[in-house]
Amino acid sequence: MNKQKWIELKLYGNQEDIDILMAYFNNEAIGSTINDNFTTIYFNDNMKKKVNHHLKLYNQKLNFDWNLSLLEQENWHLSWRDNFYPVKIGKKIIIIPSWDKKTKSEVTIRIEPGMAFGTGHHQTTFLAIKLLEDMISTSSSVLDLGTGSGILAITSKMLGAKNVDAVEIDHDCIENFQRNIELNDLQNKIDFYHYDVLMWDKYNYDIIVANINKNIILKLIPNLKNSKSHIILTGLLNDDYDCVIKICEKNNLKVYQYLRKDEWIALKVSNES
Repeated sequence: MNKQKWIELKLYGNQEDIDILMAYFNNEAIGSTINDNFTTIYFNDNMKKKVNHHLKLYNQKLNFDWNLSLLEQENWHLSWRDNFYPVKIGKKIIIIPSWDKKTKSEVTIRIEPGMAFGTGHHQTTFLAIKLLEDMISTSSSVLDLGTGSGILAITSKMLGAKNVDAVEIDHDCIENFQRNIELNDLQNKIDFYHYDVLMWDKYNYDIIVANINKNIILKLIPNLKNSKSHIILTGLLNDDYDCVIKICEKNNLKVYQYLRKDEWIALKVSNES
């Protein structure tokens, strides 16, 4: 029986350039880890040709080095364990791997590193959670658009939100989402919808969070123009700020808060009327 293989891409060099690559590969990858000296991105093994092509293309414009290798399934999980460490966010939240039985905080969130982005290590997840911590109350209703691993929906519920809906079109994320729900004992407490976020048309929530990529967010913003929600937009690079602001202004959405971590940003916006 053949063992499943994965591609491991290690990126070294200018962090701003690596962040641009991370944003590009976001929809193609199945996971990532970020260390002090390098960033690792994982892909299915059928992506090797495409990954190589785009690395060579971007290397003409950006400053980075890379190493590409194949991992067998067992080594994939070992790599995650080697690189996954607890992440403390805000005043009371800590995100830990499923196998950590010792680390605890006022709000402890367990995550199975697996088939989707969203472990708390990435800057945009960190920023979104930081905003959610200050926004959520026990009466809050929350919509997580592009939930992926479910980390933002789980965080919202663990912070005390009354109702949480999570929307995701990527079938590869569902198993990881369900596993993370179980790890946090939230079965039947978060409603999951296998649906395209751009086709979703219910926006009567107190809080909407979208940690996706710039192209999807630009298409999503017009759908939100009549919403009375407080909206968190992230998955954005600092260079995306101007074009996102222009689209927000055209759709009567005002930016009330801006957070930045490295080259990544999160915006809190709401309807001006």
